[in-house]
Formats: sequence, C-alpha cells, structure tokens
Amino acid sequence: MIVAVALLTWIAQYPSAECCYNNKRVGFCPNEGYVYEKVCPGVPYQSCKPWSLRCACTKNALRREDGECVTSKEECERGKKKSPKRPVQKGNEGVADNPPEIPESPPPARPTTPEELEIPPPRTPSGPRYYSGGSNGCPSNNEKCAASCRTLGYPYSICDEYLSSDCYCYGQRVNTQSESPGKRNVRPQVPWPYGKILRTGKLIQQLRKPYGCPSNVQQCFDECQRRGVEGAFCGVHTPHNCFCEAFLPPNDWDYGDESEYKEGETGPLSCPTDDYCYLVCTSQGHSGGYCSGEQPVCHCYKMYTYNLPKAKQIEKELNQLQSRNYKEVVQQILQSPQKLLLVRVSSNAWLAVECRCMQSEFVGTSPNLQRSVTCHGLAYERSEELRWFNRTETLDFSVKFGSPGTTIELTSESDRLPFGLHSPYVVLVATSTCMVLKVFQTAIENPICALWGLEDAKGNNESACFETMRAMCMEPFTDTFNEIDECSRKEIGGTYKKIRKSVAGLA
Repeated sequence: MIVAVALLTWIAQYPSAECCYNNKRVGFCPNEGYVYEKVCPGVPYQSCKPWSLRCACTKNALRREDGECVTSKEECERGKKKSPKRPVQKGNEGVADNPPEIPESPPPARPTTPEELEIPPPRTPSGPRYYSGGSNGCPSNNEKCAASCRTLGYPYSICDEYLSSDCYCYGQRVNTQSESPGKRNVRPQVPWPYGKILRTGKLIQQLRKPYGCPSNVQQCFDECQRRGVEGAFCGVHTPHNCFCEAFLPPNDWDYGDESEYKEGETGPLSCPTDDYCYLVCTSQGHSGGYCSGEQPVCHCYKMYTYNLPKAKQIEKELNQLQSRNYKEVVQQILQSPQKLLLVRVSSNAWLAVECRCMQSEFVGTSPNLQRSVTCHGLAYERSEELRWFNRTETLDFSVKFGSPGTTIELTSESDRLPFGLHSPYVVLVATSTCMVLKVFQTAIENPICALWGLEDAKGNNESACFETMRAMCMEPFTDTFNEIDECSRKEIGGTYKKIRKSVAGLA
C-alpha cells in the first residue's frame, strides 16, 4: 500500500502532455542532469533532476530566455527579458508593498566557462580534438590541462593516452568577449605534431622544444638521432621547434583525403631566405616551409590534424617498431674495445665459402665508426695448393633505425665489400654483449642468420640472442666459435692437403 501511494505521488509530479505545448515535448531528464535541447544565444541549458520528466523543445526548436520554444533566431530576440529599473526611493515614497526581487547585477549574456552552465563533460569524448599547444601538465596534472583549455575557450580537456601525452581540448567552444561576431563559429584545428614534407613525401614529427634551434641545428639533429631517427629542419619562426623525420612509412598515414597532402603546390625552387620560403608556403595554405641543400631549395610542409583512431593505430605500430629499436645498444657493441667474434651461423649461409674464425676489432669513430674485419681461410696459389691466409679489411659501420627496424650498413673505400659481406643487415635482437643479424631472407623459410658476440662475454647473459636465433632463423647452425682455437694453430701460408669440407664461414 505504501509503495503504491509513493508511486502515485511520484507520478503526480510528472508534467502532463497537455502542458508541453508550442514546439515542446515530454521527456526524461538524463543522468547528466541537463535537458538535451537547442537554445537561443545567451540562454543557459536547463538543469534538472535525473530521471524526472521535463518539457523540452522539439528537435527543430530553440528555447528562448522566457522559456518558450521558437523555430527561428529572429523569434529568439523578441523574447529577451528587460531588467526592470530599481525605483528611486525617497523615504517610503515610490516603494511598492511587495517590491520585485531585483538582482544586484544582471547575469552575463553568455557564461564564459562551462562550469557556469553546470554541464558535466560527456563520459566518452566525442567530436574533433584541438591541440592545446603542448603537454600543459599532462599526463599527471589534469587540472592544468583543463585550465589551458578553458583559456582557449574549450569546455573540456583530456590528456592524450597515445604517443606524446599532450593536452587536447574538445567540446563546443565558448565565445569569449575578445572574439568578433564574425569569428564566433570558427573552430581553428591546431595541428597534430606529425606531418609531411610535400616535395619529398617524407614524414616529420615536431618536437616540443627547440633543442638548439635555430642557431644550433646540430643539437636538434643530435636529439633526433638520440630518438632513433634522422633530423629534418629547424622551425623558422618562434618557438623554433626542432623537427625530426617520423618513424612510419607514408602508407601508414591515411588521413582521409590524402590529396590535400600530395605534392602539387610545393613551393618555389629558389630559396633566398627561410622567411621568404615560409611566407610563400603559408600563402599557399601549407603549415610552413624551410630552405635546404647546397643550392637552397624551398620545401613546404603540412601538418596533420589530430585523429584518435589513427593515433591508436600509430601507437600500436610505433610500439612494434620501437621493440626493434636496438640502435643504441648496437652502437655500444660496435664501439667496444673488445673483439667481436662470429659465434654461430645458419649453416646454409656459406656452404661455398672457405672463410673461418671471422672477427672484428674497433678502429675509431673519426670521421665514421670504423672496425677491422679479419678472415682466416684457404685459397689456391699458382701451385694449385691450398694455403692458409689471414686477411684484414677496415670498413665503415653505420647504425640506423627506421622501417623495418634497426639496420647496420657497411661501406668500404672500394666499391666492393670483402669476404662476401653485403649491406644492410637487419638486427633481429641485441643485448649489451651480442646481436643476431639477418643475413638473407629466404622465400618460404626462416631467414639465414648470424650471431655475433664480444670476446669477453663470460658470465654475461646471452640467452636472448641464442633463443631468438632458435626461434626465428633457419637451422641447422654451425658454432663457429669452436673453430677459433683451430685457426690460431694454423700456420699462415702453410698448405692444407686434407681439406675438411666445412660449412663455417662468413655472415
């Protein structure tokens, strides 16, 4: 009985359908606590108790300041209330028996912050996001991010969970007093820190800081190298951000209408100054421009706009790519004063090669990273006798990171690499004392690989290299490390009449 009375009392509080007239409808108040309806300029949203019935304007109507629902903006102006003037009081004269309650000051025409509207942010951010210009407290200080978005006129903020943890704003932008009426509906989308150089098609990423730009370009490029990519250019205007090449190949950056980023208008070939190039590029609708090359050429670039689905995809691909970023550890191995020995190799790598006990020693880093490569082997002389030889060549080593991962490039003073070596080699895995290189990729089987390790690697854990080789590389394997003692006992120039067909050799 009590439940029935309470239910009837609750229902009695509902507005009837008859009271919702003139472009109005009956509906429940949502959990967010405000009525979903369009409003006239300067009219706040109605707050309500969740799950209570309320009259709201129909789909094509707007709520006017006096509560009526109208179908045109002209009718919005007609219903604006005029604040009554406070009567002049002289003693008790001119004072009504029941004077109306007059506020101390009229309410603002439009709240400047969403807090004054008492509108909670949506549970799931939707619509376009706008780059706030930096991290602004993200990812740890959400309030600082929110404050920066309120300054820009946006009601809501969120820290980007992908890639850079920058602060982004979203929601219907609140008009500020400094804006002119002609700009009230403009939503300037600030670019994401990724873009494309139009003339070359290369992808770029804008770092948050100058890192020496514009006076010390090398410091910027060193920072890019530290991140595993090549340097691109310095920003022409303040704050002169440092730009690096981006990780991913162009076909991973599908941002809808890609024609907007194709070559076409790419800027003039001549480049008298960076400022001139920048001005020409921006006048063509691009994000900026810079001069590059011995005979300076103007390069225009265009930055992409933020896109959440692509951010998730790029984050996934970057994580996969970053998991193969062994650039720093490989450079440490190649710059080690210890000998680097060929420890294990896929047997099919050199069935036709007689090169054993291959090793490498550090030479120097000026101007390039150089190492010697030594091979013990057998070769026919004029007497058609096989004789042992020991040959050493000095090569330049260059370690790069990009797609398809970390690679080692070899170059020599001559056009031809010795001992059947080639370039580049893809690094499958690397630790502080060892690395596994992909020598050849077969068509239908696992790749042919070689495992290199530092000479004094006793007590160090090289299990990651051996496990990767077993899991990813073609078997069987030859443990070339076991032949080092045999090579050391051979007399250089001595004959080798009983040839033991060995599969040991080079990587």
